[in-house]
Parts: sequence; C-alpha cells; structure tokens
Amino acid sequence: MLFHQIKAYPTQTRTARAASCWGRDHLRICDRGLTCCTTDMEHKLSTHSRAEFDRLLRDTIGQVRTIFAAQAQRFDEYFKELLKTSKKDFHEMFLRTYGLLYDKNSFIFKDMFDDLEKYYLTGGVDLTAALDNFFDRLYRKMFQVLNSQYTFNEMYMNCISQKMEELKPFGDVPKKLTVEVKRSFVATRTFVQALAIGRDVVKFIQEVSELFFMFFFNNLHLDMQKRI
Repeated sequence: MLFHQIKAYPTQTRTARAASCWGRDHLRICDRGLTCCTTDMEHKLSTHSRAEFDRLLRDTIGQVRTIFAAQAQRFDEYFKELLKTSKKDFHEMFLRTYGLLYDKNSFIFKDMFDDLEKYYLTGGVDLTAALDNFFDRLYRKMFQVLNSQYTFNEMYMNCISQKMEELKPFGDVPKKLTVEVKRSFVATRTFVQALAIGRDVVKFIQEVSELFFMFFFNNLHLDMQKRI
C-alpha cells in the first residue's frame, strides 16, 4: 500500500504541474511554449535584470572614467610643478650669475614663463609670437644696458628691433628654442586634453547608456502591464 502511495505522488505532481503550466503566447521573455512563467514573473525578472545591469554598467564605466580622470590630474599636477620648478631654478641661477642687472630686468623672463603657463592652461597664446616678443624685448634691454651712456628714443629702438633678424645677436638660439618649446608644449597640452576628453566621453557614454536602457526597460514594463 505504501509503495503505491509513493508511486502515485510523482504522477499527482506532474498532473498538478501540467495544470498550472500551459502555453503563454503573450510572454516576452520566457519561453512561449509549455511554461510555468507568468507575466508577473517576467516583470520581476525584468526589474531585477535592470537593477543588476545598471549596477554593472555604472561600476565598469565608472572605473574607466576614474582611470582617465586620475591620469589627467596626475600629469597636469606633474607638469605644472615642473614648470614652476623650472621658473624658480632659472630665476635663482640668473640672479646668482648676473645679480642686480638681472634682478632689475627679471620681469622679461617672468612674462615669458607666464606666457608658457597661459598656453598650457588655455591654449590662448601664440608660442612663436610670444617667444619672438621675448627675444625682441631681451635684445632691446641688453642694447640699452650695454650702451647705458646713451639715451635712445622709441623710434631708434624700433629700428634696432627691425634689424634683429639681420644682425642675429643670439645666433640660432631663438629659432632652435622656439622649435623645441613648441614641440614640447603642444605635445604636452594635446596629451592632457586627450585624457580629459577621454574622461568626458566615458561620462557621456554612461549617461546615454543609462537613458537608453531606462527607456527600453520602461517600455518593456508598460507592455507587460498591458498584457496582465
């Protein structure tokens, strides 16, 4: 008797399961054949899937964005510190070498470093023009210092500036320095901008992805509610 009861139980279970499971053509996620899945189950599955997907998306994209942001900030701080140190070392070296003569005219060099820093920060400086202006001012000042027994008017000094290219008082230094400075600063600023743009692109992708999947899942939920 007990044996027959045990054998009958699976049959009853299969019968009950068959009674509760049937084809559901209105389902969108589960198999539309013989299934125990309901629209309510699909709704819960969709909600859970969305939450899990959103979490994974935020975590993954957030990590990439953090890497870009950290690298951009680290390099930016490094280069600013490098520029600051160069300016300080240059000033101290020239002050030891030329003393008061340099100190009285140090604003010329300060302005040059300010132009370099401004270019790095904003890009709103023509490096070639800035360095040409630096060497022109330096040449005029040196000419006045070396000929301090004379007084020169502005017209004469303008004439001196116009002859600078012909006289080449600094040799090829201005040309070579301009090429090296432009190469260094343009590459550096481009690299920092690329890191910053990469960070912003990742942020944009994250926002667009969240909006897209929010729209997708919301439409899916609305459709399920209509079918309940």
